[in-house]
Amino acid sequence: MGLVVTRSFQADPVEITIPQAGNKKDVEFTLPKLGYISYPITSKVDAWTTQRFTEVTAYRAEQREKGNVVPDSDPLGRYPSPLDVMEQMIGHLDPKAAAAVSELSYQEKQDIWEYWNSESAPAAPEKSSASSDSSDATE
Repeated sequence: MGLVVTRSFQADPVEITIPQAGNKKDVEFTLPKLGYISYPITSKVDAWTTQRFTEVTAYRAEQREKGNVVPDSDPLGRYPSPLDVMEQMIGHLDPKAAAAVSELSYQEKQDIWEYWNSESAPAAPEKSSASSDSSDATE
C-alpha cells in the first residue's frame, strides 16, 4: 500500500498549560501541529503579517523623510516578530487561549513558541532492522 496521508484531525495535538496564580484554574488548551493548521487560518495570518510589514515600512519611510530616527521601542516602527505571528495564529485557533497568552512575558511566549515548534517537528524516520543487522555482521 502506498502513502496514507495523515489528516489534520488525525494528528496528535500539542497540549499547553499556563499555570495561574492563587486559586485560579490553569489555562489548558490544545493547538494543532504547525503543519496542520488550515489554509484559511494561515492565509489570514499571512495577510495580517504582510499588512503589518507594509504599515511599518511606510511609517519608517515617512519618519526617515522627516529626518526622524525610529527607535526599536517605537511600536509603530516595529516589524512583527515570530511571537507576534504566533499570537495571531493562536487568536484564530482559540481566542480564549490567545487572551491568556497575550498576558504572558516575552520568555513565557518564547517557551510556548519553542515547544509548539518542537512538538510539530516530523518524527525521525525509523531505521530498518536490516540495515543495523548488516553492520553488526561485519564486526
